[in-house]
Amino acid sequence: MRSAPTSTEACLIAALQSRQGRWFFQVPVFGYIADFYFPSRRLVVELDGPLHDLQHDAFRDAALKRKGLLTLRFPNAAVHDDPEHVVAMIYASQG
Repeated sequence: MRSAPTSTEACLIAALQSRQGRWFFQVPVFGYIADFYFPSRRLVVELDGPLHDLQHDAFRDAALKRKGLLTLRFPNAAVHDDPEHVVAMIYASQG
């Protein structure tokens, strides 16, 4: 768990500031550290850089799904290119 956000996380945090709703950054969720967690939506948001372990990500997403949570994953480039679109996708999801 990190105390300071990456540049991608900071970009999404800035875009989320204008939206209503409670969310948490770098928080434990059922034994995993979620980049972002939206408890009222039962939603985990992960930002994926170039070094992600896809097999581990799939295992983790499945484990969270068994707990009733939806995981959305966004590549870092998507957040930097259009953070408002990413935020719109987050709020349009049905976690």
